[in-house]
Amino acid sequence: MMAISDKLKIPIEISKSTGLSKSEVSRALKALKEKDIVVCLNEESYRGRIYRLTKVGNEILKHINT
Repeated sequence: MMAISDKLKIPIEISKSTGLSKSEVSRALKALKEKDIVVCLNEESYRGRIYRLTKVGNEILKHINT
């Protein structure tokens, strides 16, 4: 989740910054999206989807960082 933080990211950027495979990142983003922790800003795109944290995600990140 800290790989996303307050910046807009595409899955390949998250993959590179975390060392996870693209498929692992995609599964994680799907799970985080289902829990309203991240949101996809361009859901209609097949490639280059942009993700950011929701308010809930930012609150969770604050608690992790304290």
